[in-house]
Amino acid sequence: MKRFLTTTLIIYLLGYVLPVHQVSAFSGSADHEQLLQRAEFLLNNYKETEALRIYEEVLSMSADNYEALCKASLLHNRIGDRYNTNDTRQLEHFSKAKALAERAHKVNATDAESNYLLALSLSNLATVLGPKQRLELTLQIKPYLDAALAC
Repeated sequence: MKRFLTTTLIIYLLGYVLPVHQVSAFSGSADHEQLLQRAEFLLNNYKETEALRIYEEVLSMSADNYEALCKASLLHNRIGDRYNTNDTRQLEHFSKAKALAERAHKVNATDAESNYLLALSLSNLATVLGPKQRLELTLQIKPYLDAALAC
């Protein structure tokens, strides 16, 4: 709370010194960091649904935030795995996880985390789909796993 008040005060005071467009650049960066810290806290306290909402909020402000993309993909995989009796909810979460992992992979294709999350998303998605699609997705997993292990 003290950090938030200090940051708010600094941004307020900078409003008198800097033009408005420069202040908003600082404010957005600080907001992202605060939201990411809050989401990490929630994730560490096993409040995954709330953490996912915050990561998605960060992504709405900054669509290429690598940390938020990776964490949101991981959380969609975890939450989707809980719906083992409802294939439509699983498919929805696993599809979102795959889309987020693909975006993270575009941002940083050489990182182990993005490759692992893409392989995990494909693997989870394959469990919900039919046999032909399952085989196709299974063949797509290996390059991402190899890249993750190489990193």
